[in-house]
Amino acid sequence: MQLGQWVEFQHIVVKDRQGAGSSVRTKGLAKPKAGIVMGVRPVYDAQPGSPPQLSNRRMVLLVATSLHTCYRVFPADAQLLSGPPVRKRAARSASSAPAAPSSASDDDDDGERSPVTPTELELWVADALNRQIAQSTWFTAYDITVALRSSHPLDEIEHATVREIVHRQMQSVITSGLYATEQATYGPSSAIRYVPA
Repeated sequence: MQLGQWVEFQHIVVKDRQGAGSSVRTKGLAKPKAGIVMGVRPVYDAQPGSPPQLSNRRMVLLVATSLHTCYRVFPADAQLLSGPPVRKRAARSASSAPAAPSSASDDDDDGERSPVTPTELELWVADALNRQIAQSTWFTAYDITVALRSSHPLDEIEHATVREIVHRQMQSVITSGLYATEQATYGPSSAIRYVPA
């Protein structure tokens, strides 16, 4: 698995304290979680001593499920996803759903979209940016908004919020020299366009 890929998992790696030492084991979660692979690191069993004696080296994935939550997961416990999971809108029961107008067709969309948490949106934007950068493509913040709306049609995705996140997250990429910016004109409007350096 590579950095930036989405995975699903239901077992995480935890450390059991044993006196002054510790050992590594897996712990099952009540339901599966999905997140982005942010890194890889070794874990060890530790025996007391000065310095502690490390043994049983194993590699784990660091998987972020939000901006502030990251889990250690053994690669064998992670299932590769093709992209960010699409949230499903909760179905309304027949008794609580309002009666549809007689003129509405069965496949009409009621137009309601689910709100997205700031954490989810940050992760979705990061994933979309990683895909653009990996392909060395030119893009604007609006291109990212369009891609997210396409992959998450049931979620409310506001362009102004996406634009702010894109510009903030791209600052480190620009600083690294991988990308540069230019001003692009689209009819009467203009936008910042990100181009490979």
